[in-house]
Amino acid sequence: MKKIITILFITIATTGYSQFATDFVKSADAYFNKGDYYSAAQYYEKYLGISNKKNMSAAGFNPYSYQGKASKGGSTAALSTKEQAVYHIAECYRMLHFPAKAEPAYAEVVTNSKDKFPLASLHYASTLHALEKYDEAKTQVNNFIAAYTTDDDNKKTATRLLENIDFAQTQLAKQDINLYKINKLVGNDNGANYAANFWGSNVLFTSTRKDTTNVKAVNDNYLYQASYADGAITNVTKMNIPQPEGLQQGAATATADGSTIYFTQWEKKTEKKNASIYYTSLKDGVWSAPTLVEGLNVADYSTQQPFLNGNTIYFSSNRPGGVGGLDLYSATIDGGTASNIQNLGFEINTTSDEAAPSFWATQKSLVYSSNGKIGMGGYDLFFAKADANGFAKSVNFGHPVNSIKDDLYFTTSAKGKNILENALISSDRSAACCLELFSVNKAQLPKTIKGTVVSCDAKSPIQNATVKVLDNNNNLVTTLTTDNNGNYSFNLDEFQSLKATASLDGLVDGNINIAVPNDDELVGITNPDICLEKVFPPPPGEPIVLNNIYFNYEKWDLLDESFETLDYLVAKMKEHPEVKIEIGGHTDSNGEDDYNIRLSQRRAESCVKYLISKGIDKQRLTAKGYGETQPIAENSNADGSDNPEGRAKNRRTEFKVVE
Repeated sequence: MKKIITILFITIATTGYSQFATDFVKSADAYFNKGDYYSAAQYYEKYLGISNKKNMSAAGFNPYSYQGKASKGGSTAALSTKEQAVYHIAECYRMLHFPAKAEPAYAEVVTNSKDKFPLASLHYASTLHALEKYDEAKTQVNNFIAAYTTDDDNKKTATRLLENIDFAQTQLAKQDINLYKINKLVGNDNGANYAANFWGSNVLFTSTRKDTTNVKAVNDNYLYQASYADGAITNVTKMNIPQPEGLQQGAATATADGSTIYFTQWEKKTEKKNASIYYTSLKDGVWSAPTLVEGLNVADYSTQQPFLNGNTIYFSSNRPGGVGGLDLYSATIDGGTASNIQNLGFEINTTSDEAAPSFWATQKSLVYSSNGKIGMGGYDLFFAKADANGFAKSVNFGHPVNSIKDDLYFTTSAKGKNILENALISSDRSAACCLELFSVNKAQLPKTIKGTVVSCDAKSPIQNATVKVLDNNNNLVTTLTTDNNGNYSFNLDEFQSLKATASLDGLVDGNINIAVPNDDELVGITNPDICLEKVFPPPPGEPIVLNNIYFNYEKWDLLDESFETLDYLVAKMKEHPEVKIEIGGHTDSNGEDDYNIRLSQRRAESCVKYLISKGIDKQRLTAKGYGETQPIAENSNADGSDNPEGRAKNRRTEFKVVE
């Protein structure tokens, strides 16, 4: 009898546990299929008997990203098997941006059943990448590429992931990291804090912190305002904008006078988080009930993350007709009505997601986040300057502005050319799951402008020339003197349009315009040479050295390198047809006197022949070889040793005006 009772008890207990397990996986699958990955993960853990050792906030997912259904790996008609449950829990934590919890689940799938889940290696690789395990991530993505035979978006994603890993490793080795200061402004506080925008001297941002006025609203998204000064947020206060139960509010932007706020509103637990843009206005100290912006939203699709720049509103949407995923758009806004909606095009948008646009009016630059371009990983922040054709090529902010996790939402109060002078971003870089607010400041190194002053004929450097730098209003910026190599250099806080004029007694002044480079990240530019001409014609009888006239050893045929200098002399003689000159050849003291006379004569004659070939009348030209008779430097030192530098100066070609 006791045996029968024991068997019955075991049967009942087993049946009870089996029923619980069935309920757990049934609930998990239901939440998973609706896209509620947080709830699904909770029930999959119960079903699999996993102890939830590390608490996770429900706000771990990005509430503004379009949440499509995860890859299923099996039919939804039947309850998930344990293998499917392990894969689903990995997918849940990936979608919730919680790589530390996704990693062991993906590892189990890849080890035991990756043939059943062909995307597991790819998702495992992205998870390892998010955990900075680059070598392991490369192994997994290469395994995926080798096994996955379909040429589709998944293959493209794998290729881009490899590029992202290489980009991240390069960025992490940057040498200018010390120029950046990045500080966390607001911690998790049991929820996320993100999507800050400047609002006068305050900031608007979204938070899922506990709402003391509504204890039932656990991890709901509300708009908050706070004071912001000296890199610190204080006096955090919930905005008194009406928020119906079950709706979430966030990603807000205000008009210049602060009286109207446009913001995102969405329903939290639906199969698709279809967000819309609403507006509210302040009247007599009270915010009006949120109203849909007319002409902007599309039913059954998300329209979100507005940013105002004058009467232009930028936003993100997955509406039909886009490039793919979430795209960025602009529209003209007039109170509660929008018109002239434009997709920002292929330079900005990819087949993946672009989100969280902002516009830096000071330098006419769009800033946005993308997970479809080469970057550190997850969402990265990019900027693109507006131009006549729309936007120039997008530039990744790089590390440390971007991390290997998600970096979204950007706003700056910078008034100069340094966009990172005083910026705020949202990132989950230091959190297990949730977005947090960070201040970003990058020290701006002085801009170095340098150049060289040279002779127009031989392009040889001119030392001791005076260089005066003027601004567009002809105000003197600086005065410089060239060094022994003809070089000058000066620093400015920012590049600006300038004019540089070089002068030296006996030479004609030369000048150049200094333009502002297109790349704001440059810390130095080199100007074109400033060329100074000798006064022509010089006084009769004054010998002028023709630099850069070359012959082979003991030969008199001109080398090609000589032509530039002689062509300059041709041009000057054509400008002054009345001038007659003598070309004089000179040698050093090596060799017999007669030999040096003959060699120098032939070399002078070669120069004259070249000038005649270029159209100079031979009646205006005389060739004279002086050999070693007219040195301009010592051929030997005082102790009798050889002086190579002196001999080099003596081996020269000159001209002088004879009439």
